[in-house]
Amino acid sequence: MHLLKKVPKRKLKFKNKPWITFALQKSIEVKNSLFNKYIKANNPVIKNIHHENYKRYRNCLSTLLKQSKKNYYIDYFNRNISDIKKTWKGINSIISNSNNCSNAPLCLSHNNSTITAPNEVANVFNNYFCSVADKVQSTIKFSFRNFQYYLKDVFEKSFFLSPTDSLEVEDILSSLSVDKSHGPNGIPTKILTVIPY
Repeated sequence: MHLLKKVPKRKLKFKNKPWITFALQKSIEVKNSLFNKYIKANNPVIKNIHHENYKRYRNCLSTLLKQSKKNYYIDYFNRNISDIKKTWKGINSIISNSNNCSNAPLCLSHNNSTITAPNEVANVFNNYFCSVADKVQSTIKFSFRNFQYYLKDVFEKSFFLSPTDSLEVEDILSSLSVDKSHGPNGIPTKILTVIPY
């Protein structure tokens, strides 16, 4: 029997960013704590002091994070300079987050149970989205009004297409100039008959 354990988002985030050391994680917690003090402060003077402390610490931490990331990749590429596969893996991790997303566990909570099998997760999503239309339709109230009820305003300017038949079409086509219509080899042709449908 396999026991499922929920991985905190923060821990998963740090796992996908190996350059964030344990010390930097603690510094991030301090930064968040300073931000919370700034948010919760009611006194404008105290609030301003907390805001300045937070900004200074945040800027310093941001510099350290950038330097740590730079040092991590310099060390990574130096260690894998002769391994082209790992080199490209490092390049892809820098220019794309797709690999990082693939490391996240696929987990879905449904009917008080946790689903991890990809096929079962796909089926749950499929069943949900296939039933959306029926659920929306069930909320639409039925109306006995026809379309004419909503066409109360009459437009002064309108147009009407009178019905036609095959004879009228044949007359129009026969009246066209033969010089405007060319058949194979550029020989002028004249329309003689029109077969009605």
